[in-house]
Amino acid sequence: MDQTINDKINALPEEVKKYFLSQTGVNFSVEIADKYFLTLSQMQEATKVLTEVFLKQIPLDNLQSEISKRLNMDQIEAKEFLIDLLGLRLLIVDDYFEGKVSEILKTLGIDSAVYSKNIRSYEDELANEAKATSENVEDEESVKKVDIDITDRAQELEIGKPEDEIKEMVQILRERALEVLTTDQLLMRIDFNIIITTLLLTDQAYQPQLINALFANKQKITEKPIEQKGEMIEPTIGNWLKNFSTEIKVAESDRITTMQKAEYYNNNKNINALGEDERAVIDRVFDLYENLKNFYYNSKRLKLDEIQIFPFTEKEQQDFIAKYEPKDENGTTEGGVVKKTKNLEEMYLGNESERQALEQATEKIVEQTRKEYDKLVNYFYDRILERNKVEILACLQLVIEAGLIDDILIREKTFQELMQSYFKRNNLKAEAKEFEMDKSDPKFLKYFIKYILLERLGLGESQSARVAVHFSNIFRNQGKMDLSHLAYFDVENKVFKWL
Repeated sequence: MDQTINDKINALPEEVKKYFLSQTGVNFSVEIADKYFLTLSQMQEATKVLTEVFLKQIPLDNLQSEISKRLNMDQIEAKEFLIDLLGLRLLIVDDYFEGKVSEILKTLGIDSAVYSKNIRSYEDELANEAKATSENVEDEESVKKVDIDITDRAQELEIGKPEDEIKEMVQILRERALEVLTTDQLLMRIDFNIIITTLLLTDQAYQPQLINALFANKQKITEKPIEQKGEMIEPTIGNWLKNFSTEIKVAESDRITTMQKAEYYNNNKNINALGEDERAVIDRVFDLYENLKNFYYNSKRLKLDEIQIFPFTEKEQQDFIAKYEPKDENGTTEGGVVKKTKNLEEMYLGNESERQALEQATEKIVEQTRKEYDKLVNYFYDRILERNKVEILACLQLVIEAGLIDDILIREKTFQELMQSYFKRNNLKAEAKEFEMDKSDPKFLKYFIKYILLERLGLGESQSARVAVHFSNIFRNQGKMDLSHLAYFDVENKVFKWL
């Protein structure tokens, strides 16, 4: 009767089998998999290769070519992988391989002594395992770790197992980021956001792993190649991010600012050569990177439920609420996005909690600036860069109520630069020229308000138009009729629209 794979493993010398199935051995395999960002299928194939090596079905002299062929690696990467596999996984049982492991490492120019700490690590853990595990170290569950079925992977992943979650999220970011960013399966995107947020709150060491995985993504997102330092490179997610991070010069400890992104969009010829659809995808990719990079900065300033990892557009948020939010007895959503009986005042001004938050932010700003022009303008500009939604709205309302918004565009160079960047990004060349000639034209105040709400705050068309309706009422009371109709409420479709 033919032997099964488990029979063959059980037939290994006892000490070799113990190491093969030990947690230390598994940890070393995970370390290698993480280093090379192995996909789930590659991890499964690597496990099979390792098993065949231990069973001496693959000669060590042929191991590099076997790695290259079965893990789909070029010879350079396969050689590096071979060194790690020999040093981390096989050197500990070199006697079993009759000294061949250290011999090959020496041929490759590697001193075996550098792995001595790994041997000590295994010896220490073996002693601890002997105390903690039962005599039956060969039970069926232990053996199953060797021959795991990739189809069971998703089912085994559970919230609360960081070691499983991080591997899964690394694989998602490295291989499937584009699908997750653009999928209409919004619940899946939310699930991934929850998992990544939980991971980042659990251990800050996960952040670089996630970012590195995104930078290793080879999915193409534009047609034209990227020009970088005189060379043309593939327009992959990873290469776009490398181009972006190089140009904005973000140090490892720095956060990404809105101003840096604006400068990149203004000055980078690669991004300016894209069409609208491709730019929309790039926006999502950069937002994903920014959300990962700025996570700890944002977590100190925003509520957790306001933090996104994989971003959502306003339309996607509305679609999600319409699909998943509980319905009332009339068949309309409780959140009020499409609820017919929603209070009109709330539709225009927001709910009670929103109004209270705005009032508190306004009181804070008034206390700190005393509504003095220079202080208020500087405070406003700083909040714009930080994308503090509530305080930006409060500042915008204060400068509108105080009649200072005209002065900001006429007098403040920093705000003028924001507007020029906005015109350039949206290909509004004629408006940019007109703005240079006459910054006092009321229509530019509408552009400014729209720019703040849509781009700086990231509000959707309907949500931003709702706020604009409120500002229109203020302008109307001030007698500024040119600005009294920024937006309106479309009663038939139950959405706000810009005019």
